Amino acid sequence: MDEIRLFVENFLNDEVTEDEVTEFAIELPERLIMEESHLEEESPQANAILQKELPDICESWEPGNSIEDFKARIKDVCSRAVLEY
Repeated sequence: MDEIRLFVENFLNDEVTEDEVTEFAIELPERLIMEESHLEEESPQANAILQKELPDICESWEPGNSIEDFKARIKDVCSRAVLEY
């Protein structure tokens, strides 16, 4: 969970361009897949939230969308997952 958390925190705390958001939106679901068994071991409830919601949010990203709204949606899901951790 720490690797995913750090990746997301860095994204949320940095000023990012649309291209960087696009890269993040591609990379985050890939990282979730790679870390799924580890996340499941640590917290099945948190993993379920992350695996169910984050890929859909990332898939919905399109250049021209609000970066701040995208970040807020990512932050909301991650905050709820942390509560289950």
